[in-house]
Amino acid sequence: GDHVPFVGRQSDVRPYLWMADGFVLPSVYETFSLVTFEAAAAGLPLIATPVYGVEEILHDGCTGIVIDPTANGLTYGLSRFLALSSEERQALGQRAQHQVRAYDKKQFVASWRTFYSQCQREGAEATPAPKWLVLGHYGGHNTGDDAMPLGLAAASGPSQRKQMVVVTKDGALPLYLANTGVRAIPARPRAVLAELWHAHGIVVGGGTHFHDDYIGWRYLRHTRYMLWFVGIALLTKLLRKQVLWLSMGFGPFFRKPTRWLTRIGLRVCDYVTVRDEQSYRDIARWIAPARMALTFDLAALLIGRESGAVGWRRPRDSAARKTGILGISATSVQHSKTGGPEVDALFWDRFGQSLVTLLTDQPHVRVRFFVIRGGTRDDDTALTALLSHRLALHDAARVEVVPYDANPTATLGKIAECEAFVATRFHSGVLAYLSGCPLLFLTYHRKVFDLAKEIGLSEQACLPLCATTTEAMLLTKLTELLIGADHYRPTLPVSDALARARLNLEVFERASRGLSLGLGYAES
Repeated sequence: GDHVPFVGRQSDVRPYLWMADGFVLPSVYETFSLVTFEAAAAGLPLIATPVYGVEEILHDGCTGIVIDPTANGLTYGLSRFLALSSEERQALGQRAQHQVRAYDKKQFVASWRTFYSQCQREGAEATPAPKWLVLGHYGGHNTGDDAMPLGLAAASGPSQRKQMVVVTKDGALPLYLANTGVRAIPARPRAVLAELWHAHGIVVGGGTHFHDDYIGWRYLRHTRYMLWFVGIALLTKLLRKQVLWLSMGFGPFFRKPTRWLTRIGLRVCDYVTVRDEQSYRDIARWIAPARMALTFDLAALLIGRESGAVGWRRPRDSAARKTGILGISATSVQHSKTGGPEVDALFWDRFGQSLVTLLTDQPHVRVRFFVIRGGTRDDDTALTALLSHRLALHDAARVEVVPYDANPTATLGKIAECEAFVATRFHSGVLAYLSGCPLLFLTYHRKVFDLAKEIGLSEQACLPLCATTTEAMLLTKLTELLIGADHYRPTLPVSDALARARLNLEVFERASRGLSLGLGYAES
């Protein structure tokens, strides 16, 4: 207690900042942390979480230390800071101070004057072709999130691609969109506002953004994420521009704030397409039928002749291949409302043991793990490494790990080599379905079960990722899957899924040409 003084409310905090060696902000959520900018202006190195606003000035090892919003994350960050020399700490603080100078009063006024002058000049020029901001969780090292914008771009013509400005996490254009004519900007308010001012509207391109199957701080982080989409939609409508939500998944809805945000977002949308019937039913009470349609996931646009040079063609003999490769996508449910740490540990331990037994009983079988979500947050890497290591101790020659690949068509090609597939991640199931693989779904989230119903996969091919699923049940399902039992084969023809996915493109085309958005198509 002697080392932690409480000084109470202060009208001038500068003396306290000047006498400090560093500044700590372990927040889970901030609307805009002005106090962090004040600390940087005082020349203090930052030990903080990359919450909204802070992420613009906090660069790990440059202006401070990035930490996770957990006790362990804070401990790790402080340990790193205390290990630095006084010269290193001073250098961090000086760089933080230099970084924050861009936000002083003079720079602020000058930036807005420049922005308004640019708007005035560009407004005087000839009206350009319609431009669309395409939003999603892009640039987050997730194969599913990569597949959706690529599918949209792959199925669009060259002129439409030039109209697309994709909003990515860091503003870098993903490699899979190189040479397509698509541009990228960072997911920062200033950059988005500058582009939106001259845009025709926004397109939220796929994903399950509105649900609340999370617990604790993970739900708070997801709430901020939903606020971002709703806020951009509201701003777009205030600017009298169009809002399209394409190929969306919705639900489940457990909490009032989630339902409230979803309703507000839907109210300002000009048109919404949903990828599955359950999502359609969930939001039908909040939006008029004339402004919505049932389609399919944008990732389906990766296949077929429409995809051209940037797409991928499904092997004709995919249904008849006998490679002995069992593809697997595994994901943790530690932060899931329907899972939790105990369920996560128990289920994957049983799953690992069932795979060991399977390899023992069937010497021709090989296992290929896929890391569908890479990166360092909510990723599949650690769980995949744990499972693959367990199998490697049994027979390393029959175990393979396919790491996250920034090009989703490369992952699709690897999945197409599998004889059967066990899908946990939603888009691993989509890609395996498009590849023609027999499927077993481990339904950790309702959206996975919704996908199974949408593609005509029997409930017998869906196993809940929960504590009551036993090792014997898992082994039975895996054995039946490899035998090729009929109920592991989807009944919806891929060609039908592709036709439904192209309805998303039709909405996009009609909006670009200023035509009525109604498809004359609602539920199938």
